[in-house]
Amino acid sequence: MGSNSRKHYEWYHDHDMKPVSGTPTSYEILAQLCGSSAATLKNCAKIGRLQPTCQVYENIDLYVKNSAHGYITVQNVYKVTRAGETERSDSYRILLWHGTSPSAVSGIIQTGFRMGTGGLYGGGIYFADRIAKSCGYASRASNGNTFFILAEISPGKVYKAHHYHSDYKSAPPGFDSVKGMGSNIPNWKQNKNYKGAILPCGVSAPNPRHASYDMPYNEYILYDANRIVVRFIVECKI
Repeated sequence: MGSNSRKHYEWYHDHDMKPVSGTPTSYEILAQLCGSSAATLKNCAKIGRLQPTCQVYENIDLYVKNSAHGYITVQNVYKVTRAGETERSDSYRILLWHGTSPSAVSGIIQTGFRMGTGGLYGGGIYFADRIAKSCGYASRASNGNTFFILAEISPGKVYKAHHYHSDYKSAPPGFDSVKGMGSNIPNWKQNKNYKGAILPCGVSAPNPRHASYDMPYNEYILYDANRIVVRFIVECKI
């Protein structure tokens, strides 16, 4: 996302985020919308809104536009650094969408991701490279907007599944994660970069590798929460 992105986070502390006295902080806004308290969120993470004019915000906005078919618009982007969350140094890291409820957003900020049960590829933590796919898992907050988590995942060795496998409880032997292959994929030539991780923000294009797919979009299933780092909460209007 560019070598100069650091300057856009200099406002990231609370005292820089209140240009007008009484303006609510990001903690207060998210606490109200996600059913938590500002103090609780502040104890668990550093959170700040990105300026819409910064390159990071613009790249995330492009990611939404190119993977939502035009019916989702970004309202706010919150940068999140969770306490105790370990940075990964894997060579292959990618920023992916996770749709969920507002209350679950608060829970993830506090305790991180937890393994789910069920699902087309068994119990795991599901992500997508098209926000249109993640919409199916998301629900609206009291202000009518929807929250998505944009997380950096380190998939490790990926098993590519062309059909559903609902009995998975872990990746197949010799693999670290599962990728459910979809019929529509990002144009990988249009990828951008965020701190060495791939931001697959290219336009959607048909997947030419196989004649048919069980799903319209890729899904990435992680079975180890330690492979996930929360980077952003993106508030959208659908």
